[in-house]
Amino acid sequence: MEWDRRIHHGIIFGLLIVMATLVLILIIAADGNGETFNVTGTVTDEDMEPLENVTVTIGCGSPGRNATTNETGEYRIEGLSVTYCDKRIIATKPGYRPIDWKQSINTEMVIDLILHKYVTLYVDDGAAPGGNRSIERPFIHIQDGIDNATEGDTVRVFNGTYTGTMRMSPGILLIGNGSETTVIDGIGEDEVVGAQHYCLLSDFSIVNGTEGVVVRGVNCLIRNATIADNSIGVSIRTGADSCVVTGCVIENNIDYGILVNASDVEVNATENWWGNETGPYHPVNNTGGTGNAVSDNVLFDPWIGKNCAPTVSFVMTSYPNTSVPLNNELGATVFYGDHLILIPTTSDPERDAIISYVWEFQVQNGMQGSLHGTTLAMGDIIRFAAGIDHLYQISDTGTPLMPAYNSAPVNYTITLTVTDDHGNN
Repeated sequence: MEWDRRIHHGIIFGLLIVMATLVLILIIAADGNGETFNVTGTVTDEDMEPLENVTVTIGCGSPGRNATTNETGEYRIEGLSVTYCDKRIIATKPGYRPIDWKQSINTEMVIDLILHKYVTLYVDDGAAPGGNRSIERPFIHIQDGIDNATEGDTVRVFNGTYTGTMRMSPGILLIGNGSETTVIDGIGEDEVVGAQHYCLLSDFSIVNGTEGVVVRGVNCLIRNATIADNSIGVSIRTGADSCVVTGCVIENNIDYGILVNASDVEVNATENWWGNETGPYHPVNNTGGTGNAVSDNVLFDPWIGKNCAPTVSFVMTSYPNTSVPLNNELGATVFYGDHLILIPTTSDPERDAIISYVWEFQVQNGMQGSLHGTTLAMGDIIRFAAGIDHLYQISDTGTPLMPAYNSAPVNYTITLTVTDDHGNN
């Protein structure tokens, strides 16, 4: 029994030695004994024209070594290690499809690469049959454009009404000519537009379907579209993470404007019009909303038309001195000979329709009350001139309107109040 135990231990020990040796051999082989080599080549487009500023990366893993092509499309990558793994070759340039493949490279060699441009395919329902995707000979049907596009390509659709359903491929950019003039009419079909991963759907009206748009992929963007007269405007399915719906008109959909069919998916649907300025209806988050309903996991606030107080500020420019930004916490000094110009600004002019400004100037002295208040038209400014011992409010023509205070130095508090078209201040 003791003898068998010794034999057993000896076999295990021997196996461990063999395994350690193999690991050491693999490490030495992978490292290539520190040997390095270089790779050179030229990058061109499909017309064999050289491409400048292409980033070429080669390596077994991240990050690898890289170089950028010169004006003749040439690159040179130095110091690549001799290894026994397939090296990854990546070439990228904005506007072109990237190259990404693996190849066994362990010695000096020349690797020439060809990059292909992303293409734009055109669709026009009034075109003649037999289109070839060009702007001169566009396809008739949107689905033909999608089927002939590859990831990263753009399908541009001219004005018209396109009936039936269509399915987008991953990574396709589908862009209409404006939601008022480019209509996809589902004519009662279940699913009008099906969107996949990394798709863009923009500038269409999508109407008359059981579901206007069904999203089944991640990072899908729907913008500047009208989605109306469906049972469900937009349906978000399981796995459709990071979907954004913005700048859209979502109204007159019977059951939901947006329905999320997965508890673990959230859609960003801010800055949309929901059919009423009260916003979309949600039984918890917006019970007063009378626009299209939304399900849980829809971020809809703020929405277009929301009645909210305007956000404004003003910039103080001191001339001939440099411009000085001014906010509620910071003060600034007006020097003798300066002109002080207060310019009202709004952080979101499309949302905040400002109809009036009221300026108030308060001397911080118990003997003085409110110096002046005036209502200005939108875009007007207040201009001051600093004298030796006083501050004058003047008009743009230079005529003094009001003496301010006859002792220097004096602190002034300047308040700007605005009123928007909803009556908010």
